[in-house]
Amino acid sequence: MLKCTCETPYRASAPTNGSGKPSPRYHCNKCGGSINTKEAHDLFVKFIEQLTPTENTVKLFKTILKRTASQQLRANNTEMKRLRTEQTKVDEAIEKALEKFVSDKMTQAEKDIFVRKKEQQRVELEEQVREIEQSQRVNEATIEYVCNFIRIPAKLWRDSDYETRQIFQQMMFPNGLIFDIKEQKFGTDNLSVFYRLETIKKEPSETKSSHLVIPAGVEPAIFWMRTRRPGPLDDGTT
Repeated sequence: MLKCTCETPYRASAPTNGSGKPSPRYHCNKCGGSINTKEAHDLFVKFIEQLTPTENTVKLFKTILKRTASQQLRANNTEMKRLRTEQTKVDEAIEKALEKFVSDKMTQAEKDIFVRKKEQQRVELEEQVREIEQSQRVNEATIEYVCNFIRIPAKLWRDSDYETRQIFQQMMFPNGLIFDIKEQKFGTDNLSVFYRLETIKKEPSETKSSHLVIPAGVEPAIFWMRTRRPGPLDDGTT
């Protein structure tokens, strides 16, 4: 949610300009100021270009990724074992069918139908195995790449779709985003403990305490959990 320095949520409107075209704006009903929405969005991108995650946040994110990857690997190995067992059963069934055919306990037609069915089942099992093998390719290099990527909030914002921007904005500004129309700048008072201005090297003391202690089982979903999903620079109208 985008808020004025008086804590009033900005509202959105689209008055027409001199040529009769809509000119979307954010405005504060209490203070009376307003700004063109495109200008506000451009200023926001310039603002987040100054932000960077704290080092403890990157370490936390890396720990969560490794933990999640480890848990997924165990689950994949269990599923892989089950699929391999099913593949063995299919091969054994085909072998028994061939034995029955040789001993005249199964006709050519019966054997062909049965074998085709089992071979199709084997193909489906092999496809499931390939999918699991692909999902196991999350390694240290991938985790390092992701962590380096989140160090560039502005690029992450520009490359994200609308829903991801909602999540990202809420993560950076959990209590809403303050914009000073007179000064034409965003405030940092509501900035999440996970981020800081690049010019500030000292990390908040909270990042060394419970804010960054994530118990096992919570996993990355913690970042997406919230009671409301405000849109990027939400004008408070929804």
